[in-house]
Amino acid sequence: MLSTQNRYVCLLCVGIIVLYFVFMRFTTSKSDTSSQFTANTANTANTIEHYQNDALLTPKTYHPKYLHDWVPAPTVPESPRMPGELGKAVILPAELEAESKERFTEHEFNIVVSDMISTNRSLADVRDPECLKIKYAPKLPTTSIIIIFHNEAWSTLVRSLWSIINRSPKDLVKEIILVDDKSTFDYLGQQLDDYVETLPIPVKIIRMEDRLGLIKARLRGAEVSRVKKRMLISDD
Repeated sequence: MLSTQNRYVCLLCVGIIVLYFVFMRFTTSKSDTSSQFTANTANTANTIEHYQNDALLTPKTYHPKYLHDWVPAPTVPESPRMPGELGKAVILPAELEAESKERFTEHEFNIVVSDMISTNRSLADVRDPECLKIKYAPKLPTTSIIIIFHNEAWSTLVRSLWSIINRSPKDLVKEIILVDDKSTFDYLGQQLDDYVETLPIPVKIIRMEDRLGLIKARLRGAEVSRVKKRMLISDD
């Protein structure tokens, strides 16, 4: 039989041993977690660096024959007397206010003001200063710009086309693809067909037989695109 004093000593030893194993397990787990965090951080940094390289350097996945020299598009000059220049608010003449209110429901915005703004209007450069520091590769692949629309206003659609033409490096825009998701307005038919024939960039118009929505219209536009890189724009 152990004396009371010896039993206390044994219990104390057992307690010390248990605390030791708990401490060692906690220390090992913390070390593993720290190592995993360090590894994840390094992988994230590598991923970010890889992404930055992909964004700023010539993509290695493109054959040299698909890469083209390019120069930035010139700035669209301001026409001070035209409404909406540099993105400034348009003051609607009093005699047009009634018409403006009456036609608002056509497109759920002020179509009278939209029609007053030039298709070649100037815009202020609102890019973040950091974006202006980015240096792109001297050779880049071409792109198709795909615009999805349904019953779009004439002035906004045409202004979008000219904004692309005026502000994109001409050597990098292969084509503009307009996907008409079953519009019903007459001016988006033959009138639009005739108009795009006059533009300095090739424009294709794809008309959906049924209204299928944004996603399917995008997929249809991608099917007819002739390049790997595509830019998608919706009328929303």
